[in-house]
Amino acid sequence: ASPLRHKPRELLGAWLVSSGVYLLIATIRTMPEVLGLAIVVLSFLIAMMAVYGPKAGPVGFAGTFAMVMALGAPVTLDTHVLGFSLYFLIGGGLYFLYGLAVARFLVHRTKQQLFAECCFELSRYLRIKASFYEKNASLDSLYLRMIRQQAAVVAKQQATRDFLFRDIASD
Repeated sequence: ASPLRHKPRELLGAWLVSSGVYLLIATIRTMPEVLGLAIVVLSFLIAMMAVYGPKAGPVGFAGTFAMVMALGAPVTLDTHVLGFSLYFLIGGGLYFLYGLAVARFLVHRTKQQLFAECCFELSRYLRIKASFYEKNASLDSLYLRMIRQQAAVVAKQQATRDFLFRDIASD
């Protein structure tokens, strides 16, 4: 989840990337050699979007989804390519509007859910920590579980902080 002011950029990025990928793959799908090369290059570029952080993951997924949709569409003529691409573009635009409306309408619910997930992760961490007081506890496995859970708690806390406090103006 991301703050409401970042949502339009994320949705717009996913919409543009997926529409571009769809148009490209639908256009060259009758040329197997070029199509194979394009799939490899696009898959690499989409995977490299992860370098930009967790916010780029959904954008990359949108690109991959568009690639699969373009490969499965029954396109044979050039006019069909543009028609199906236009349908994909319109559908992406409608989803863009729907996503913005839902994000704006449910912003408080999203904050509650993020905070609740953060509390659940913290409670799991405390349960593991409480296991250290058991009589026959395996300390090595408990330390390993606690370190993993601590990383999960920190990740949830950071995501919650980002969402809740990013819009507060700094002096």
